[in-house]
Amino acid sequence: MNTRWSSQFANKQFLSIELPKIYTLKQVKIFWQDSYAQDYNIKVSTDNKKWTTIHNKTNKNRATPDYIKLESPIQVRYIMFDLIKRKTKYGFSIIEIKLNGKTLKKFLSKEEDSVKLPQTVKPAPPKKTTQPKKPTSPKKADKLIYI
Repeated sequence: MNTRWSSQFANKQFLSIELPKIYTLKQVKIFWQDSYAQDYNIKVSTDNKKWTTIHNKTNKNRATPDYIKLESPIQVRYIMFDLIKRKTKYGFSIIEIKLNGKTLKKFLSKEEDSVKLPQTVKPAPPKKTTQPKKPTSPKKADKLIYI
């Protein structure tokens, strides 16, 4: 709760979590900073190919935490936060994500996984930027014509 994740200052961003193996997910809780998502989806996958949407939120109007309790437990290895529309001019900003009521570290330790996740949270890929072209020298004229 002392840190946060923030995206680029643009709509259509994502945050993805890759777990070390498949787990049973029953609930997700998102603690937003003031720069929250007005519209977003949460998608899950076991293979990073076929995705299931487990939550769809539209027209969120306050930076309060979102508590998503699934109707039935689901097997997951990948969790994607598809952040569609920002409520502010700043990026999307998440303070904490809890799975089954626990922070990611405690969620994994409860499941008796002592793996280290060097890059558990992956930001959106950077946008391509083009370098300005170097100015070219003017070409010499073949002939000078005087008028």
